[in-house]
Amino acid sequence: ETDSVVFVIDRSGSMGWDSKSFTGLNGQPTRGDRLTRAKTELIRAVGALTENFKFNMVAYDCSITKWKSSGTVKADDSNKAGAYAWINALDPGAA
Repeated sequence: ETDSVVFVIDRSGSMGWDSKSFTGLNGQPTRGDRLTRAKTELIRAVGALTENFKFNMVAYDCSITKWKSSGTVKADDSNKAGAYAWINALDPGAA
């Protein structure tokens, strides 16, 4: 059985506001703005996907940017590594 999911993340300028405490990927308390917190949770969600899943991601502000230009990809280690790099490169208000 296979499933697919498309994650959507807001990277608008307001995502750079509101620094608060949250649990980081290392399990330790840390602080970050809205986008940092959302990116952390997105990394956790992608990391939890099993290889029978296919996925893609979309970031939006005034425009839309897809991680993969068409369709979904298998949630294998290589694609997850690429996804993590894409997620970590997201900045608030970046076009």
